[in-house]
Amino acid sequence: LFGHNTDYFGFASLLNRSGLDVAGKKVLVLGSGGASNTVTAVLTGLGAEAVVISRSGASSLTELAHMGKAALLVPYPFAADDHQAHNARVFAAHGAARMMRENTLTPDDIAAFLNEVLKDSSLLASMNECALRLDMPDAVSRIANVIEHTDHAASHD
Repeated sequence: LFGHNTDYFGFASLLNRSGLDVAGKKVLVLGSGGASNTVTAVLTGLGAEAVVISRSGASSLTELAHMGKAALLVPYPFAADDHQAHNARVFAAHGAARMMRENTLTPDDIAAFLNEVLKDSSLLASMNECALRLDMPDAVSRIANVIEHTDHAASHD
């Protein structure tokens, strides 16, 4: 059980009380703070059999897509215009993640999700592949292209 800004032992204890033994499992729990170089390094080292529990801000989801990691997404409930829920719904709709709201989330819910994906390697592989398909490695050039064409069109009006 790995984590970032997370109470490792408290979290593992909650899951163990729900009947899921997380010892030896590769589960990354991202707390508040989003993606970072440390998170990227940890994601890189986890391997295909890992699953992530995370908020659903743009930086975190960019990392998950780039690394092709299945996730349980728990949107930050106070995010402006509920944008994290919108982000999480995109990943869930594409099969890369499951979304659960914090106000109704229980340790049993987390344990059920982890049990499902960690015991079904084909489901985990499918979710990882779906996450990878959401990656946009050429995002910078796409944005630059839009800006360039917008600026060019505006200068001819």
